[in-house]
Amino acid sequence: MRLFEVGERLPPHHPNCFGCGPRNESGLHLRCHMTEEGVAGSVRLERRHEGGPGVAHGGIVAAVLDDVLGYLLYRLGVPMVTARLEVDYRRPVPLELDFGAAARILSQEGRKVWAEAELEREGTVHAQARGLFVRVDPAHWVRASAAARESIESWTRAGGEGEAGPGPVGP
Repeated sequence: MRLFEVGERLPPHHPNCFGCGPRNESGLHLRCHMTEEGVAGSVRLERRHEGGPGVAHGGIVAAVLDDVLGYLLYRLGVPMVTARLEVDYRRPVPLELDFGAAARILSQEGRKVWAEAELEREGTVHAQARGLFVRVDPAHWVRASAAARESIESWTRAGGEGEAGPGPVGP
């Protein structure tokens, strides 16, 4: 997997990813880019993501934070999976508004990566997360499900054409 430059748009994890996949009609369609400290992006949650009246469901907010944290794999150049995610909900997240999401690595030890993320609008933090992520071999998804083969092959080729992203990230 190639490493990306600061400011460069990052490809989705795979085309059908709930958090960032362009083919997932129910998804969040999070878009991220590399920053000096980590990764950042933007998201607009729609009516289909509603929990309480006019606000995003807490599980959807957690999914946004988990996905922006997942984008840190492009900073490290290796795939990771979430082992633990703790979310602090500070304020409701209204629907149909643009929010910023950012993540950064706190520390690393062996295969373990600790990181944090936040979801904000106009300088006000609405939710924060801290998580533990574990580096894995891409074959992890193939072992988990034979149906994942197409997705992992697409992910390792990401960036070549169309929806996959701006440039090659595969071996």
